[in-house]
Amino acid sequence: YEDARGDECYISEYWNKDVMGNEMTQISMRLKENLGWTNKDQILTVEKSSTVILTQREIQAEGIKAIKVFAEMENWYKKYYIFELFCPLGLFDSLLGNKKIVLLNFYYENGYVNDNYTANETVLLRGADDLPLDLKDEFCDPRIGLKVTVTDEGGEGENTWVQLEINLTCPEETPPSVSVSPESMIIVAGQSLSANVSVQNTMAVGCGTHTYNLKAELPENWTANFDKSSLDIKPNGTETTRVLVSAPTDALKGSYELKFIASDTTNGSQTLTGESILNVLVMPAPP
Repeated sequence: YEDARGDECYISEYWNKDVMGNEMTQISMRLKENLGWTNKDQILTVEKSSTVILTQREIQAEGIKAIKVFAEMENWYKKYYIFELFCPLGLFDSLLGNKKIVLLNFYYENGYVNDNYTANETVLLRGADDLPLDLKDEFCDPRIGLKVTVTDEGGEGENTWVQLEINLTCPEETPPSVSVSPESMIIVAGQSLSANVSVQNTMAVGCGTHTYNLKAELPENWTANFDKSSLDIKPNGTETTRVLVSAPTDALKGSYELKFIASDTTNGSQTLTGESILNVLVMPAPP
């Protein structure tokens, strides 16, 4: 990738073997997580700019073994970047020589994991073939405002570690996505209806948590009450609240559109909005 300033972040791709083979012979943290072979607190999900010490992934010792950063939604799957420190420790790793490698994979959270590889694509931070690591090594994805830089390294064998500086910025603020369920209903004049309104924060992880206020645009004399009229939502997160809408007793027979609007109030303005429509067919009340 190339970031907004024109600085290049170099990457090289390779095939990441997880078990036996002619490439990497250690089991990745992604597969260990899927199999329940690692402590959950050793996989750190980063949601804001941080400096993290990453320890080697093979020996089950204390420390952070993997760093996850949410990348994007793709075909209804959550796509994550995951950083790991690979260090040759035994006989099967000897073909790699004296290498210390920061691995960067990306994977789909709900995707399949087989016994051969765990990432749909794999990238390797440049400069990792020689010791010490080039302390200017970096990976960036300007689409989500992510830049990761190797800033320090040390230790040997099972005590090997690297320090990663993870910088997250907001590339663009985008409107929320709003949906209502069900999308249509039939009621009698004077009755109330209940629906669920869902709001999704569609922004990149670097944009942080945003606050959304809910309101309803209704026909005259209709009323709406939300269980929660204000929602705090993390990037790519979704929150759902119930709304109770009442139709007046004198509502005429016919079709009505009820509009539900979510406005982003995080920065003091409400210019970023999303909306969804609930179609209601009103039948006359029985005599």
